[in-house]
Amino acid sequence: MKTLTSPPALRKHTLALAVSSLLSMPLASAYAAKPPLQAGPGVDLVASGDYESNGVPVLSAINGGTITTNGPVNVLNTNIDTGVGISTRGAGSRIDFLGGTITARNGVEARDGSHININNASIVASTPSSSALTNDTSGIRVFDNGSQVSIANSDITVSSARGSAVGINASAGTRVDITDTAIHASKTAGNGVTWGIAAADATIVMNGGSITSDNRSDYAGGGLGGFGVRAVINSYVELNGVDIVTVGEKVRGVIAGSGSVVVLNDSQIRTTSDNADGIFTSGGARVQISGSSIQTQGTSSHGLLLDAPSTAVLQGSTVSVSGTSSAGVQVNDGASVTLRDSTVEASGAGGSALSMGGVTGGSATVQVSNSILSSANGAAIRISGLNQQVAAIDLLNGTQVSSGVGVLLEANVGTQTSLTMNGDVRADGDIVIHGDAIVNVSLANQSRWTGATSNLRRLTLDTSGKWQITGSSDVRDLSNAGTVGFVAPAAGDYKSLTVRGDYIGNNGVVTVNTVLNEGGALANQHTDRLLVEGNAIGTTLIEVRPTGQGGLTDANKNGVVDADEGISLVQVGGDSRADAFALKGGYVAAGPWQYTLHAFGPGQADSSQSVLPGGKLSWDYRLGNTYVCGGRCDPGEPGDPGEIDKPEEPGGIEKPEEPGGIEKPELPHPGRIAVVPQIPSYLVAPTALFNYGSRTLDTLHQRLGELRSTAGKSNDQLGGEVFARVLGGQLKYRSDLSFNDYGYDFEQQMNTLQAGGSLVKWNAGDSTMRAGWAIDLGTTRVTPQAADGESHANYTAYGVSGWLTWQQANGFYVDAVLGAQRFSGDVSTTLRGSNVAKIHADMWTASLEVGYPFAVGKGWSVEPQAQVTRQWLNFKDFNDVDGLTTHIASAAQTTGRLGVRVAKTDEPKFAPYLRADLIRSIGDRPQVTVASEAWNVSETFSGGRIGASYRIGAGASSQFANNVSLYGEATYQHGMGSAGLRGWAANAGVRWNF
Repeated sequence: MKTLTSPPALRKHTLALAVSSLLSMPLASAYAAKPPLQAGPGVDLVASGDYESNGVPVLSAINGGTITTNGPVNVLNTNIDTGVGISTRGAGSRIDFLGGTITARNGVEARDGSHININNASIVASTPSSSALTNDTSGIRVFDNGSQVSIANSDITVSSARGSAVGINASAGTRVDITDTAIHASKTAGNGVTWGIAAADATIVMNGGSITSDNRSDYAGGGLGGFGVRAVINSYVELNGVDIVTVGEKVRGVIAGSGSVVVLNDSQIRTTSDNADGIFTSGGARVQISGSSIQTQGTSSHGLLLDAPSTAVLQGSTVSVSGTSSAGVQVNDGASVTLRDSTVEASGAGGSALSMGGVTGGSATVQVSNSILSSANGAAIRISGLNQQVAAIDLLNGTQVSSGVGVLLEANVGTQTSLTMNGDVRADGDIVIHGDAIVNVSLANQSRWTGATSNLRRLTLDTSGKWQITGSSDVRDLSNAGTVGFVAPAAGDYKSLTVRGDYIGNNGVVTVNTVLNEGGALANQHTDRLLVEGNAIGTTLIEVRPTGQGGLTDANKNGVVDADEGISLVQVGGDSRADAFALKGGYVAAGPWQYTLHAFGPGQADSSQSVLPGGKLSWDYRLGNTYVCGGRCDPGEPGDPGEIDKPEEPGGIEKPEEPGGIEKPELPHPGRIAVVPQIPSYLVAPTALFNYGSRTLDTLHQRLGELRSTAGKSNDQLGGEVFARVLGGQLKYRSDLSFNDYGYDFEQQMNTLQAGGSLVKWNAGDSTMRAGWAIDLGTTRVTPQAADGESHANYTAYGVSGWLTWQQANGFYVDAVLGAQRFSGDVSTTLRGSNVAKIHADMWTASLEVGYPFAVGKGWSVEPQAQVTRQWLNFKDFNDVDGLTTHIASAAQTTGRLGVRVAKTDEPKFAPYLRADLIRSIGDRPQVTVASEAWNVSETFSGGRIGASYRIGAGASSQFANNVSLYGEATYQHGMGSAGLRGWAANAGVRWNF
């Protein structure tokens, strides 16, 4: 009988003998050794030293016997055909091998409910080529119900020249516990495979250590080459912190089948050869992977391969495959996989992060949450198979999917795919559909897909879903409650989205890139388009990202956008409505000018403008200039803009391709081109603020009441007074400019609180000299009356003023006032919302007023008055949400007032009066320049003048205490002629002298 060499020296936790020497050196024992040792029923033995056998197991315990080693023990069985190192059989039998080496054809064997405990050992099992046997060579074999083996801090090295090399093999209700142990199974020739650990109806738990399965024989080219771990027949295998490496074709990392469960925690799997999957599951097996990594390098070596009806869950793990045609995760037929917080990468040619297929037509499912799927040289997701293979893919919670070749998903003939993106998913790449494949896609909860497609069956977007289209695409049915947008064109490559069936607009948005030019002929329209061959249902907002030179779209200058004018953005071949599509924000701004959407329905649309694939054009939605009229005209009816959101990027104007200017055309009809709605608020700002400033300054009596009733002091005495008053008013202004000259009426509401005081010096003859001051805080709301659109400006005003007033005892007075005010205004529009623009201005005001009361008897007096006021107003330049830069030129205004006041002054407790004024303001017209760098346009508009008006009022003062006076009045003002101010104002105050 042939013999194996004994170990040359004792080693601890190292390989006892090189594999090569075991295969090539059939030497006799080199040292004296004890014969085999067996513990029978009821016998407890202690083994020490070296033991050798050429047939029976070297150390054995049967039928309840036990052996415990003392000190390092070396075990050698030289029988290369059937030799076993240590063996137990029968319930209660046990061997505790606590250090040393075991060298045999099969290192360790436990049967029939027995136990073996190994610590700090080296196990070498080998079969040389000289053996005629082709059965397995094993490091550890565990058979029959109840048998258990535990091994720790050890090495297992198995090699076989003919049959399979098996590290650990457990079956039939047995259990193996492995701790910090290295397992190496290899072969270089002959038939058979290499196993690391295998469980069949068994439990194996491994904590720490490594498994290497290395098969370099020719046999691997035919069938399975081997595996690192295999679990079948309802086994349970748990690996914690284990490194698994396989070498050789078809040597897989982990195999799970027949209802088994494999759990990997904080472990690593690496395969290095072709057709060597990291993990393969089938037969209802379940794999749970956490904090682990899987890496494959060979051709067609998938990271994770699942056959029906198996399942897998990856949590916080990574899968990386680099071989040609390798998938990170391959899911077949009815299998399912869940990825959470994981990364799957495929870098080989034709590889995919996720691949789904099969031949039975089952329904494979994948759920990916907060994970990354990427493929460098193939489709990120690939669907293939026969018999209408069904694939359901849920991308959830921040998952990111990308492809280096720009293909998000490729669906091959005979497949059906449902792709759901829900929860801030980012997916980049095209969806490529072959033949009769069916693909349905949904985007929800902030998910975004960037790519193109053709022959997509159905696309659904919820209110926050986004599809960014990178190339002309078509879908059969589209339901849009979110945003469908086209990416910016490269080199004039504008795109279209064709809906071959019905389009449902659930208040969604379609964003298009458009060159704003004259439009008209199709060749002169450069824009993205939505083309609907079926019906358009519901409501959709069109958001335009404009570029270009701008231009007059009204080619025949009739004040109406005709069916062959402007730029076609949406075309519908079936049924629709005029308001089915409307511009987001209500208009597009080209510099200061508005473009709006005009709908042409059946019998109106121009068929020569059709770009629908089928040719039939029922509805055409066209972008063109907006026309407004002061009287009756019909500029065409734009669609209702619906509920408007604040624009994501205010203005939305990109740098034009060929900057040009937009000129105001001379039109042969009573209308004009509309400006953007906020411009009327800019144009009326000087007039409105002049009005506010003059009313805050007012007259002496409005400021302080009746001064003649004030109790006097002795000559040359110094006194004082403090006062507070409130002012309010509601006025309307009618412009002296025509409608076509952009003259705007406005309404103005004012509220002001003013407080201050004076030092009063009494001179000879009871004449007085006052030196006073005041501060004021107020608001004014200005609402232009504009056909261009509604806007409002809300201003807050802060002011200070000072005065000198001289008054004689007979009532003659001279009042000189100097004041300053600062305005801060917020402009809003109905279509753009609040914060459209902020206006800041400063005003200086100087006034000189004189008056003299003439007594007319019975306590009445008539007081003529004259006043001259000069105002200077300066604005800061500002930008608005439509990208407009506005410069309101400095303005000055002089106002003259001639008035008369009839008062009863003989009773200080109640002194009523009436007043009447003629007021006239003169000055240059305010000039407002609105410019857009993006459109290379600058337009200057003129504002209106206040002009002349009359004012009447009534009031009273009351000195209800010796030093306290109350006073107030109400006035009505009306313009003289067709222009000017009209409305009411009121003033009430209290003054205390001391």
